[in-house]
Amino acid sequence: LLGATALQAIRRTVPQLGEYGIVLGQGIVGNLAAQLSLLSGVRTIAWEAMAKRIEIAKACGIKNIVNIREENSVEITKEFASPYGADFSIVAFGGEATEAFQSAMSCMKVSADGHAMGRIVLVGGAEVSLKGGASSGNMDIRSSSRTGPGYHDPNYEHGQDYPNAFVQFTTQRNLKEVIRLIEEGRLKVDPMTTHTIELAETGKAVDLLMNHPDQAMGVVLRMSH
Repeated sequence: LLGATALQAIRRTVPQLGEYGIVLGQGIVGNLAAQLSLLSGVRTIAWEAMAKRIEIAKACGIKNIVNIREENSVEITKEFASPYGADFSIVAFGGEATEAFQSAMSCMKVSADGHAMGRIVLVGGAEVSLKGGASSGNMDIRSSSRTGPGYHDPNYEHGQDYPNAFVQFTTQRNLKEVIRLIEEGRLKVDPMTTHTIELAETGKAVDLLMNHPDQAMGVVLRMSH
């Protein structure tokens, strides 16, 4: 489901071959979104604060990544996307994100009249405070919810599909595409598994993910035989 969530976020950016994209946050959704952005032909740069997640991102083939605690993310990103500016950004983390949002916005492409342009997609439950009008230029601010059309539709979930000609990328199609990319080895997921824990110790897994995000990312629960 996280893979389909990341794919839905990428679809919301409407990526074009040769564009420049920024992915803020390299948790599982952000990591997969960055990989899918690269697979779409986008020149992609990622931002992350945790060293472990940066290490994992690099192992997944995300070469351009900024450690926001140690480097100037705006300066590096502007140079990366020069002379055009970024076409889109994805905010892939939760909590207060206004400062990060504004930093990303300052890296976006700018029209001749000085207005920021492009698409910013919020997928991680981030909280952002922004002003309209000239303060936000002519940006497209978009939310990306869940795994795609059909999620939480009882009829769809029980087998009544949407017409493909009108609803091209449904939840099921997104899920199938993610699985296919993993099977083909084009979408890397193994480096994201940081721990394997016995099913009986589920509490330990929850503690790791909730209280030690700098150490744990993907936790696999194993049933003892």
